[in-house]
Amino acid sequence: AERLGMVFVDRKGNDKKKSRKRAVRQAVEALLINSSALAIFPQGGRSRKCVGPKGERRESAYYTVGAVDRIKRDGAHLKKGSAFIATDAAIEIAASGSKDNVEVIPVAISGASVVCPRGTLKIISGMELKMRVGNPIVIRPAGVGDLEKNSEKYREFVEGINLQIDNSLKTLAKVHAKLEQRFFEDMRSMLNSKEI
Repeated sequence: AERLGMVFVDRKGNDKKKSRKRAVRQAVEALLINSSALAIFPQGGRSRKCVGPKGERRESAYYTVGAVDRIKRDGAHLKKGSAFIATDAAIEIAASGSKDNVEVIPVAISGASVVCPRGTLKIISGMELKMRVGNPIVIRPAGVGDLEKNSEKYREFVEGINLQIDNSLKTLAKVHAKLEQRFFEDMRSMLNSKEI
């Protein structure tokens, strides 16, 4: 993993905050020094398993990743590391005088929780994975030039980038359409045709 230039966040260590900051710093350095592209998985893990009423595996996906206490909080299903990395890289680019933009390209992967859900290493063959690529979220140096790290304005900017990433991923993965469809399927199975 080290040879591939991967940046890991120690989520089980004693000092998680320090580990997160170190990972952000390493990722920003990879972007700036090596002019590298960076793939980030802001949900931080695989989706929980979801099984339908007939025992079939269902895509649980977007809102079911992470510790239960975290995903119960509104908007906490998506970790902010990618937004911090993009913002910090843009701040450093702006400080260098460069006019280069930082682009975050959202990529949604659907079907992974069916093919290989959390808690198992068994991969189900013959299932479909879909990958959808969204429009870039562009951060211009001029937009971050006056941000001071850890200020209220900085935190609000990071929250805004994170919200854009979240909205883009939800749109790409068609999360709400799938949830609505599943709701109506569940309602039909619980009610008889006269009640619908």
